[in-house]
Amino acid sequence: MVANTDYKSSLALDAYPELQEDGARASVSLKGRSSSRTTSTGSGGSSVRVRGNNKKGWGFSEALFGIVLIWTAIPMIWMNERKDVKMYKVITKGRRAVVEADCQEPTEEFMMKLVHVMGETTTE
Repeated sequence: MVANTDYKSSLALDAYPELQEDGARASVSLKGRSSSRTTSTGSGGSSVRVRGNNKKGWGFSEALFGIVLIWTAIPMIWMNERKDVKMYKVITKGRRAVVEADCQEPTEEFMMKLVHVMGETTTE
C-alpha cells in the first residue's frame, strides 16, 4: 500500500509494483522535463534510478551522419596511405643516391649530388 497520497507519485509507483511494500513509506521525486526519476521506498533509504531516452527522432539523422563520415574517411585514409608510399619511395631513392664525401676536401664531382659528410665544417 502506498502511504503517499500525491497523485503523480502514486502513478509512478503503480508502474513499479515491486517497489511497493505494506506499511512502507514511498516517495517519488519527478524532475522537470527530464525522463529520469528517482524512486525510494521505506525508511531504509534504498533507491532506484530509472532513465529513459531523451532523444526522439534523431536515429535516422545520426545513422546518415555516420554513413557520411565513413564515406568521407575512406578516401582520406587512401590519400594518406598514398602519401606514405610516396615518402617511402623518396627516402629509398635518397638512400641509394647518397654519396660519402670528405668535408675537408670539397671536389667538383660532388656538385649537385646528395652528399653525406662527417667532421668539423668551417666557412671562410
